Amino acid sequence: MTQFFNQPAPLADQDIPRMTPVPFVPDSVLDRLARCTSGSLTTQLYIKGIKQPVLHGVTQLNKKHKPFAGRAYTMRFIPAREDIDRYGNLTYSPNAENLQWVGVEQVEPGHVLVIDSNRDGRAASMGDMLITRMMMRGARGVVTDGTFRDGTELYNMDFPIWCTGVTNTTRLAYHHLADLCEKRDDIEAYLALRVRAGEPLWGLYPPSDRTRAEFRAWCDAGRPAIEPKGPAAAA
Repeated sequence: MTQFFNQPAPLADQDIPRMTPVPFVPDSVLDRLARCTSGSLTTQLYIKGIKQPVLHGVTQLNKKHKPFAGRAYTMRFIPAREDIDRYGNLTYSPNAENLQWVGVEQVEPGHVLVIDSNRDGRAASMGDMLITRMMMRGARGVVTDGTFRDGTELYNMDFPIWCTGVTNTTRLAYHHLADLCEKRDDIEAYLALRVRAGEPLWGLYPPSDRTRAEFRAWCDAGRPAIEPKGPAAAA
């Protein structure tokens, strides 16, 4: 008989260490921050012990914009996966092998998309089509330590765009989107309550636009209790 070394037992859900949810920053605070100079903000961060709060070598691509501040929504790239990063994976519906488009459609008003391109500008982090879509969804800007494509279109766009330069090479040639990172602890805690109440994952997780709207309504209602059912109730 196979012997499994599985002691001690896995932690119960309530015993798993979790990060403290980050407080939500309202738009009124973002608007005040946007009126501050970057020098004042970085000095205040330094006083609080944050010494490296910037991406180095990044400059504004276009000139037609005012200062901005937003809630960071991040993408992280790793080297391209040649078995995955193919033009055929740019499908007409959400696809786990093309998370970049999924991420763009998850952007909410007040977000600033921050893309970690690992300082590799050989391929564009994205271009005019996706950045325009984020602008239409209410994003406040986009920043990458890599490059963008469609430089002429982006240069004339009335939207904050920061990068290290412009290239024509598509992202698929060098970059694979490894993950999307939101300020998600709060919404995931809410979704976990719904799963423990017996709801299936389909349409619930990952959170859809409808689920996010229901989350906001739940917050506005004072976060009423969602009671667990079945096995979860006995846990």
